[in-house]
Amino acid sequence: MNRVVPLIAVLAIAAISIRADDPSPPTRKSIPIASGTSEVRFADGSTVRMELTQSQVEITTRYGKLKVPIADIRRIEIGFRYPEGLQAKIDMALVKLAGSDVKEREQAAKELEGYGGLAYPALKRVAAGVQADASSRALAIIRKLEDKFGADKLKGRDQDVIHASEFVLAGRIESPTLKGRTTYFGEVAVQVSEVRTIRFLTSGGEVELLIDAAKYAAITHDVWLDTEVDVLDQSALELTATGQVDLRPMIGNFKVGPDAQPRQRMSPDNYPAGILLGRIGERGKTLQIGSRFTSSSSEGGRLYLRIASSPWGVASSGTYTVKINPNADDGGFSGKATSPLRKFNEGMPGFPPPLPPPPPK
Repeated sequence: MNRVVPLIAVLAIAAISIRADDPSPPTRKSIPIASGTSEVRFADGSTVRMELTQSQVEITTRYGKLKVPIADIRRIEIGFRYPEGLQAKIDMALVKLAGSDVKEREQAAKELEGYGGLAYPALKRVAAGVQADASSRALAIIRKLEDKFGADKLKGRDQDVIHASEFVLAGRIESPTLKGRTTYFGEVAVQVSEVRTIRFLTSGGEVELLIDAAKYAAITHDVWLDTEVDVLDQSALELTATGQVDLRPMIGNFKVGPDAQPRQRMSPDNYPAGILLGRIGERGKTLQIGSRFTSSSSEGGRLYLRIASSPWGVASSGTYTVKINPNADDGGFSGKATSPLRKFNEGMPGFPPPLPPPPPK
């Protein structure tokens, strides 16, 4: 028995030693998103989260066909699709507009003006081209259309744009469908003509981190925590925060939460003391995050956080736990499921009468 007791004591001491050597809990953890997961926005304003199951997207550019791996794509913007047969007519009219036959040029100009907004993007490309005569003729038609409809209403694009991690491509996605998988509908084939944008979410999933007031509530107001989260432009950003910090730990009873409640005066840089602050980009505007923040960012960039410092000019203590979702949505379908071609082009000046409804399934 005397031999057993020392052995137990040794094992207990070893266990304590092992726990003491364990690394401290991580201050940042990521909740990964499956590769290819994206937010698809349709022409009627509805959105759905979908995992694209195809490995690449093929786009025809002025330099030929290129195949872009899904893993490299950050965003796809789909240009409007012409009603059947109209693109060929516009292209032919543009050829005649650049020709030497005066009557053909005049007829082509009338046709293009009659197509209204549907011819506008193609005319803009010709106007920006290197052929001086064709450029000036296209510009004359553009001015007539802008006078008639207004430049703002004519904004549109008939080219698709793929934003990859290292380059941007403009051209045409020839495939009529994109293959994917959704939570509610399973395997799907999405009609490209019904889509406005596809924003890939794998560039940043949900992140949880700790922000320590001892460091990031600095009285110099210039110490920011780099969250390593990159916010995409036009994305829905959501943050939630919990915890407490003590603004005067040597005395106590000056504890607040991320909303700076209960209120304890203002920090020297004129924010509620203890409130969680953020900014997008190194020179971005300082935002009051608090315990919950939801916003659609008009500009992209790295997300930084800090805590408004103590009004008494002393170091604070405590931490906030912050959860960041740079791709906030409801995780499923939003709005109606139908997005006919007309919805995509409606509002475009000169658009022809509505297309017939699709046949019943």
